[in-house]
Amino acid sequence: PGLLVLLNPGQPQVNEDSGGNGTSNSNQRCANGSGGTRNTSTYNQFFPTPDAANVCVVPTPPPTLSINDVSLNEGQSGTTTFTFTVSLSAPAPTGGVTFDIGTADNTATEADNDYVAKSLTIQTIAAGNQTYQFTVAVNGDVSVEPNESFFVNVANVSGATIGDGQGLGTIQNDDSPTLSINDVSASEGNSGTTTFTFTITSSLPAPAGGMTFDIATADGTAQDDTPPTEDNDYVAGSLTGQTITAGNTTYTFDVTVNGDTLVEPNEAFFVNLTNVANATVLDGQGQGTIQNDDTPLLVISQVYGGGGNASATYTNDFIEIFNRGTTTVDFSVTPYSVQYAAATSNFSTNKTNLTSGTLLPGHYFLIQEASGGAVGAALPTPDNATGTINMAATAGKVALVTGTTALAGSGCPLGVTIVDFLGYGSTANCSETAPISVSGTNSNARSVIRTVSCTDTNNNSADFSNPATAPVARNTATSSAPCP
Repeated sequence: PGLLVLLNPGQPQVNEDSGGNGTSNSNQRCANGSGGTRNTSTYNQFFPTPDAANVCVVPTPPPTLSINDVSLNEGQSGTTTFTFTVSLSAPAPTGGVTFDIGTADNTATEADNDYVAKSLTIQTIAAGNQTYQFTVAVNGDVSVEPNESFFVNVANVSGATIGDGQGLGTIQNDDSPTLSINDVSASEGNSGTTTFTFTITSSLPAPAGGMTFDIATADGTAQDDTPPTEDNDYVAGSLTGQTITAGNTTYTFDVTVNGDTLVEPNEAFFVNLTNVANATVLDGQGQGTIQNDDTPLLVISQVYGGGGNASATYTNDFIEIFNRGTTTVDFSVTPYSVQYAAATSNFSTNKTNLTSGTLLPGHYFLIQEASGGAVGAALPTPDNATGTINMAATAGKVALVTGTTALAGSGCPLGVTIVDFLGYGSTANCSETAPISVSGTNSNARSVIRTVSCTDTNNNSADFSNPATAPVARNTATSSAPCP
């Protein structure tokens, strides 16, 4: 057992070494020979030093060395630097701390070119310093794979004890493929069908097992005839469990669009991706735009302004239009209006909106207007009986307009919304080229009529006549006269 120091009166006992080395250490007075008679507070426990000075300096324990872990995305090309830091719990002592350091495979391997192996010997943290950095180059790729890891090991440490001698480098996979679907825009055609082909594209080749998804159409302004009261613009399609197979990047989906000759705005439907597996969705909705390729060719075919007046043929004024084209006009889809101004007046509120009814190719459309009295026969069934315009029989201006916005001014120059324009009577201050002359004789029993319904040279004086024979109003029930 260790030596027991004699006590001064009232002083506590000096125990053996509290570190458990009582059989090997001795109690030594510090500083040597000082401290007064048996002053127990000056004793420490050290290894015996017979015939030599007492040990009075407590040695400083060596610092503890550790290395951190690093976790980063690998990138899709080039290299990413993983920086590991070797740290000491206290500044390095005199002579520094030396060690060897190097990488080692785990799930990431040098053979797979996941990272660049590196090994260094006798690296030093100089006296007074606490850190050292070690970099590892990680190679980027576009392979879809789980996160992978490698090690950085610290060995042969001198001047420090090892707390954590292994760093873990985690290469985070950032190569999850993303799916997107394109938009398609094309003309519908006048008959038959047109195929709209949508392409689903992956940002990366599909991984093992492929990428799966469901795909289906959905109505926008275009409709799929479901229920049957809807328009039949395209054929609905829906597929489940579709796959882009491993290593591939694209998949195509066809939608059948039905052709027609109806004049209408461009319409759209959607193609949606859902229930996607093994990929994320960047753009999961494609839009199919059905471009209208059906140009209307409507013209003013006859104007009668003597309705109800003395010697009138009909009790009401009327405006008649004709479809000289090959397409169908549904006024509920594509509204028009007929607008009137006196020969030298500006256009204002005298208009009749055409917002219902259908005009087939080669057919007439009869618009009833106001009456000047009770003379004359009733018109054939008007296709639009809402008109209230009171027109002059011998001079005036009539415009056929796309849309229902009222015109302003004299009408000239003709605006882009004016489809056809008629100036009749020599005083008309606006016309196409020149107004058609109108006779003042028996004017209430005469109309201004397009001589050949299918012809429009944009010259009122050449295209129209004012025959002395009684007018005949024509409506959609009149036999068709398709233009060649």
